[in-house]
Amino acid sequence: MLTPERPTDTQRMAAARRLLAIAHGEAVVEGHDAEEFADYASATIGDGLDLQLEVLGLRRATGESVGGWKISPARSAPDARAFGYILASRVLRSGAAIDARRIRGCALEPELALTVGRRLAGAISPDEARAAVTAVAPAFEICSFRLPAGPALGRAVRVGDAMSNWGLLLGEERDPGVDLAAISVRVERDGRLIGESGPRADLHDGAFEALANAVRMLGDRGEAIEAGQHVILGSMLPPIPVDGARGLSADYGSLGRIELATALG
Repeated sequence: MLTPERPTDTQRMAAARRLLAIAHGEAVVEGHDAEEFADYASATIGDGLDLQLEVLGLRRATGESVGGWKISPARSAPDARAFGYILASRVLRSGAAIDARRIRGCALEPELALTVGRRLAGAISPDEARAAVTAVAPAFEICSFRLPAGPALGRAVRVGDAMSNWGLLLGEERDPGVDLAAISVRVERDGRLIGESGPRADLHDGAFEALANAVRMLGDRGEAIEAGQHVILGSMLPPIPVDGARGLSADYGSLGRIELATALG
């Protein structure tokens, strides 16, 4: 069985520039009509991660920096694990406001966020990952589903697009000794309950194994999780479209509450 050829450096850069243009609202993909992505039709998750870091390199060249990472659950299959960067300029605090009309396909995902207190790089153990975490906080991942739904583009391109991340809203940081697997969440849209989840052991029991996995994958590509960055662990509920809402909030019980205004003015 032949192994598919990996995208070349030139193909990866072309795809990266296209993804950045889409993220900036300068281009739109309505279907599998972007020739820059044709080389990723049978690409691996690893190819998608390399593409993502190419996009990040373009962002860094304009002065952007990384404020955190989204990572896959430890229990996901090794060939399905991935990470996505979160721009430092888009790490917001509870009570902030965004203009969701300017974010294509804007949706929120309730998550738990870990704050890392020292640089993590290379091969580390889950215990080492746990020891580096200085706080946990309730969070909303702010997503931008700017690529078309369906299998046409393939998962590698979606990974290359930072797994649809736009930004992150953080609540008050708490002691990291809290039992992550015991946290539940209730989400309200304009004051009306629209979703709730009990504890998500499938996401949070292996949080520090997942963190160690992400550090290894980043290290394989010359990256690290730096002190002060935040790591989110996976959504506790399906994505919640903003759809013209004035604001959304989430109550995490003992972990606290977060609020995001989604319309300016």
